[in-house]
Amino acid sequence: ELQQQFAALKVIVGKTAGPRELEAFAVLEDHVGLALERPTRVELTTGARLHFGLLAHGRDAARQFGGAGVMLETPAVRLAGEPAEHDEVLGEGPAADRASQFLFQIRESFPPRNNACRLSVEEAIPSHTGLGSGTQLGLAVARVLAQVDGQQPAAVALAERVGRGARSGIGIHGFDVGGFLVDA
Repeated sequence: ELQQQFAALKVIVGKTAGPRELEAFAVLEDHVGLALERPTRVELTTGARLHFGLLAHGRDAARQFGGAGVMLETPAVRLAGEPAEHDEVLGEGPAADRASQFLFQIRESFPPRNNACRLSVEEAIPSHTGLGSGTQLGLAVARVLAQVDGQQPAAVALAERVGRGARSGIGIHGFDVGGFLVDA
């Protein structure tokens, strides 16, 4: 409804406004357009990754290993994010600390275009259990930050932001599509 009203207002302004009013309306249009496209809250859940083993591609390959694996529904990473005045991570324990590290790493190279983010770690995969907790948490943090900021990068781009996927792409592609995966 707001978009329809704004479109009607644009017609009126276009017919009656002078150059300064047109310039001011263009600025307003940009801000309203960005606000309408950005979510107020993003929630994301991704399951754990179970790797069935690595296959060596060789030292000269872009990625040294491939393999096979499957994504599981549980345990899972569950995050929520919303626009904020400054970046912050809510939650307790090692997963919240690691999410803060990923957030800092991302912001060093990719400052927000539009919104800082309040990130809430609501559930996490136990770390150091062989279930891809680091990759899934890193990708989830990167995806939530991007979506709160109005962006939709692919999982491969997210992996680059958080330094994941050097040995295998199972966790990265599983993040996007789930299921049974073969990385050859």
